[in-house]
Amino acid sequence: MSRVDLMLSERQRRLAARRRRIGLVSAPLLAGAALWLVPDNMSPAAAHLMALIAATFPLWISDALPAAVTALAAPAVGVLVGIAPAAEMFAPFAHPIVWLLVGASFLGAAIERTRLDRKLAAAAMPRQRATLARTIGRIGTVAGLLSAIRPGASSAAMMVPALREGAGRFGRRAEATGLLGVARMTAIGGLLTPIGAPSNLIAIAAIGQYGGLDLPFLHWCAIAIVVVLPLWLLWRVALRVRLGASGGHVVHGDLALAGSSPPTTAAFKAVVSRPLAWGLDRGQFYTALVIGAALLLWLLPGAMALFVASTDAASTTPGDFMPASVVALLAAACLFVLPAATRRVAGVEQRRPVLTWGEATGIDWGEILLLGGGLALGHQLVATGLSHWLGDLAVRYLALEGDVALTWMFTAAALALTQVARNTATAAVLCPLAVVAAQQVGASPVAPCVATAMATSLAFCLPLSSDANAVVFATGQIEGRHMARNGVIAAAFGLLIVPPVAIAASRLLAMF
Repeated sequence: MSRVDLMLSERQRRLAARRRRIGLVSAPLLAGAALWLVPDNMSPAAAHLMALIAATFPLWISDALPAAVTALAAPAVGVLVGIAPAAEMFAPFAHPIVWLLVGASFLGAAIERTRLDRKLAAAAMPRQRATLARTIGRIGTVAGLLSAIRPGASSAAMMVPALREGAGRFGRRAEATGLLGVARMTAIGGLLTPIGAPSNLIAIAAIGQYGGLDLPFLHWCAIAIVVVLPLWLLWRVALRVRLGASGGHVVHGDLALAGSSPPTTAAFKAVVSRPLAWGLDRGQFYTALVIGAALLLWLLPGAMALFVASTDAASTTPGDFMPASVVALLAAACLFVLPAATRRVAGVEQRRPVLTWGEATGIDWGEILLLGGGLALGHQLVATGLSHWLGDLAVRYLALEGDVALTWMFTAAALALTQVARNTATAAVLCPLAVVAAQQVGASPVAPCVATAMATSLAFCLPLSSDANAVVFATGQIEGRHMARNGVIAAAFGLLIVPPVAIAASRLLAMF
């Protein structure tokens, strides 16, 4: 049973099992229908790829197979049916974007192991008396900021106890409102950085590989900030409106965080770890130092592109010899060397690194494989010409012209699909299509592709839409219909905000 299934009620698990059976049955039927409807002028490789995607997507939507298994099986089937040779089909699993996610996952594991995230969250919690609306707003904001550098489900799980302690005493309505806010802010916060969600990385890879444009780390953050800020402000306003009079009630500070107590296992009882700076112990200090250095190196190429004009098209930039993936892997390697603490064993002082390989293997490898599988299908979409055929179909029959119409259409499609499918899978299919469609109408692919990827993270409607939704739904304080009703409203506001803001921000950046 998956981690998400363990968080669901018995009724929800039965529905999930039924959905898996439907996915297993529908996958071959949709593949057969795709082959039957294929036009005569389509190449065999493109026709087989369309059938493969038609079979893969319902498996991803239904979780009939683990998502990582489907991500590995789809390219394997693609080799068997002659879409591409094995070396070409599996090459995207070694794409630098995949290794950027691996390195970032190691950094996230160090944050969790050293409890640096809990230290930062505890520092942001109200120490004195604060209103209920302000307390929930701060908890949700902290969860969102943490999800920009680590998995959103982990951030949500950490902040739920504090939320329940602060809002639970004011009734189920206040608690449910706060829990939904935590789930939404973890999704919105994941937009802030490229490493906040795998779908963000897919968009950057699609723009670079198929659009021929480099979208630096800083440029993504600049676009994301102007998208996230109105979504955050809207949530704060909606929070006050929904809480009404109860929002002014006073909550005492010093709220508890999940896992905030230090480890007490026998292996670490002898650990000596004195604070070094800002109340951080040795492991937390070195983790913060490594992540700060990585962020600086990630942001440097974009900053130089904005403020340093280059007259030589062939000139070397920091991003050329220090790509984001290289920075992530080197930063992660430092975590295995820097000492977190010392302890005495049999009279001998031993140093323990910030992160051990046993702890590093606990990262979400399934999400990494899913990213690789998504990139593999996205690459073949372009290589076989299927993306050009689908893009031309969309442009011709939907009368789309310019990046504005494309951005709205792909954002709406992504919002609809991500409510029932994983955001990585949705982005893997839609982002390459958005890039190719933009090229066919002579527009920049940045706004359509970035808005599409961001929309895939706004999965608010169902407990199974995201792991963060499952975390808050598992508390038993939220009804499924309540989550769906409020999720539809939140997604509608996302559709109104994301496209125009992404278009304006991308056009402004293009001027530099």
